[in-house]
This record gives sequence, C-alpha cells and structure tokens, in this order.
Amino acid sequence: MSGDPVSRLKIDVSATVYESGELSISKRTRNSASRPPERRYGPRLVSGASARGARSIRRAVLTRARTGRAAFKLLTLTSAQVRSDDEMRAALQTFLQAMRDAWRGWDGWYIWTAELQARGVLHFHVLVAERIPPPVYKRLRTLWADTYEMGGGSFDSKHMRSPKGAAKYLSKYLTKQPRTQTVSLDAEGRLVLRPWPVSRHNGQPYVRSRFRGNPYGMSQPARGGTKARTALHAPLGAFSGLLRWHGESFFFDSPDDAEAWLAAVVNGERAPPPPRRRRERRPHGAASSAKRSAPEGA
Repeated sequence: MSGDPVSRLKIDVSATVYESGELSISKRTRNSASRPPERRYGPRLVSGASARGARSIRRAVLTRARTGRAAFKLLTLTSAQVRSDDEMRAALQTFLQAMRDAWRGWDGWYIWTAELQARGVLHFHVLVAERIPPPVYKRLRTLWADTYEMGGGSFDSKHMRSPKGAAKYLSKYLTKQPRTQTVSLDAEGRLVLRPWPVSRHNGQPYVRSRFRGNPYGMSQPARGGTKARTALHAPLGAFSGLLRWHGESFFFDSPDDAEAWLAAVVNGERAPPPPRRRRERRPHGAASSAKRSAPEGA
C-alpha cells in the first residue's frame, strides 16, 4: 500500500450569530490530506481590506449602536504635504494616544481605516461613537494640523446619521474603487491590460494602487463587537433546513431573535420568514487586496 495519506473530504454547515444581530450561514470543507499553505515572507502590500474585514467593521458598528449610546462622528486625517506611509502611520498612532489622554471620560471605542489618495499619500478615517466635546475637538485639530505639521485643511469631521450609514461609508472606501485600464508591454512585447484605480473626485489615475500595512484597525472595546455569540458547526446533512440559506446573512433586531430563529430551523419547526437577506459576495477587486506581493514602484 502507498504511504500517501488518503483524502477524506468533509463538508460541514456553519451558522454563526453575532452580537450585532447578524446570522451568517455558510459551508466549510475539511480535507484530512490537505497541506497547510506555504508561508510567504516580505512586505505586505494591500489595496484595501478583504470582504471579511468589511464585515468585521459592520458588526462592530452595529453592535455599538445596539447599546443606545452611539453618536457616530467620523474624523478625516490627511496631509497637505507628500509623506511616506511610515510617517502617516506614526502620526496616526500618536494622534490616537493623544485622543485618549485629552478626552476624559471617553470609553476608547474607535475604528480607523486607511485609504490612498490619488497622489499616493495615505490618509485615515477615524470613527468614534460619542460626541467630541468642543475643547477636545479644537485640541485634536490643533495637534494634527499644527503640532504634527500636517497643514491647513488636513483635519475634518462628519456626523454620521445612522450606524448602517457609518459602516457602509467605511466599507465603501475599504473594498471598492472606480477602475480604469492601463496599457503596458510584457517581456515578449505583447500588450497587457491591467485594472487600475482612479480617483472618485476627479477621475485621475492613482500614483500607486497598494500600500504597506493594515488597511484598518479598531480598539479593544470595538473589537468585542465582532466576536461570535453563538456558533453552530455540524455535518452537512445534520440540519437540512439550513442548506437553502447557504451563503446568506440575515440581520435581526437582536441576537436573541437570531438565536430563536436558528433554533426553530434546526429543530425542524415552522419558522417565520427571515428578515431581508444579504448574500455575502466579495466586492470587485477585493479578492487580491489582502494578498502579499512584491513592492510596487510608486
């Protein structure tokens, strides 16, 4: 007999309820003979977050909104001068620490996202869930624009009317960009068309399409809203009532409602129709956004 491992492919159904009230149903495949992926080394260049990252942001925002203590404010941090990614990220970390020190009584909930401008400079969106006191706001604006020498017009804010709008606003910048085509020649002299992002504001092509480091981050209080409250994993045929919902996400008013609906389906009871569903599809261009690759010449 051959010493090679025998492939035993197993398919499970997975149902997960989150604190935001979201119920996600999917399939998982397991192969006892599969090998772990090879480790890749080198700088991590990304063009945005994956669809999974966008879902994590949405869950964190909606979970916070359920507490009834949310007044979302979005800060935009840019630079009037061209700066490197390392300089901008260092300034962001210093700014977040200064915000903790200056804002007494703040619970520390925030989410930040990074985005490239067409000129190739990183800028950030920072979402907080409380109204910023005017003295604190003025101090933060002075810190970013003057102390950090980012220049006039580099600090802006926007009030978000709804938590869903806040999550959609952040996810939009993470996962989807208008694109055009660039034309180049390969080593054999053949024409090559490559998708390339363009600015939403003026339609100009980006100086570069990827940047180094994480495209988003969140504080520990915000990260608590992304964790699963209930997780169900079973062989594919164990709960036939879930198979029709494969690849779907439902948004209930509360996680209790989601768990009650899931229990009814699993037990074979007559469950009411689920709320408006949302199919989990990876946005255009997000499939390769989190992959490691060689540095670009920007």
